Amino acid sequence: MIEEDGRVPLLDVGTMAKIRDCSIKVRGGIDRFMSDGVVFSDQNEQKFDAVILATGFNPDLRKLLPGVNGLLSEDGKPLVAGRATNQPGLYFCGLVASPTGQLREIGLEAKRIAGLAKRHVDIQGKTQPAMIAAPEDVAPKPGVSP
Repeated sequence: MIEEDGRVPLLDVGTMAKIRDCSIKVRGGIDRFMSDGVVFSDQNEQKFDAVILATGFNPDLRKLLPGVNGLLSEDGKPLVAGRATNQPGLYFCGLVASPTGQLREIGLEAKRIAGLAKRHVDIQGKTQPAMIAAPEDVAPKPGVSP
């Protein structure tokens, strides 16, 4: 599966339970990002310490992150995964297929990113909750410019 098309089977490690009990909130309809949060498609703005996007393994993030230089490839994939990017507070995880196991690699990257993100949030002094966006909701709707 990994060698053929880059897809990797994943197991739920408690995320679904946290979504069900509202410890993690799932929101959709992201229109664009601000430096400290998100503008939703209804033009409602909300500040967040962290936004986690479930973009899948073939993301094209050009519409979601317009005008960001040196971050994405020509086809909209992140150039960096598992470490800090050239944009403070922005991290990508799980985009590199690993022969030692995708879940192992994601775990290593996630721990590294968690430390980086905590330092970033501590420096910023923010206290808002985190949010997860579902894959079908991460791209702006046709005709809506970010």
